[in-house]
Amino acid sequence: MQDPRSKATTDRAAHAAGAEHAHAHNHPHSHAHHVHLHPVPPPPPAPHRLRLALVLMLFVYPVITGLLYILVPLTEGWATWHRTLLITPIMVSAIMFVVTPLILRYLHWLVVPRRRIP
Repeated sequence: MQDPRSKATTDRAAHAAGAEHAHAHNHPHSHAHHVHLHPVPPPPPAPHRLRLALVLMLFVYPVITGLLYILVPLTEGWATWHRTLLITPIMVSAIMFVVTPLILRYLHWLVVPRRRIP
């Protein structure tokens, strides 16, 4: 008869080596054989880069122009790099969180190519 302490040591060693993990999948109470695989839909097509760039330019131009009209009088006498340092985070945030989501929502038909059905 084997000492229960030595069996526990052997079981820990087998588990560390991965043997118990392999055994768990063959265990009658294992749920590994109940896994149902569902087909994964293909990822949505990426936006057409040239079209997205052109549409972004059309929307970014008025945003940056308006921002300059507001900030230039407030920053009179500042060096160009100081103004740029102030405008850049505002502009990048506007593009990332406002302009691009609006374009992708309302002009999706223009910037994202249609998926071809095989």
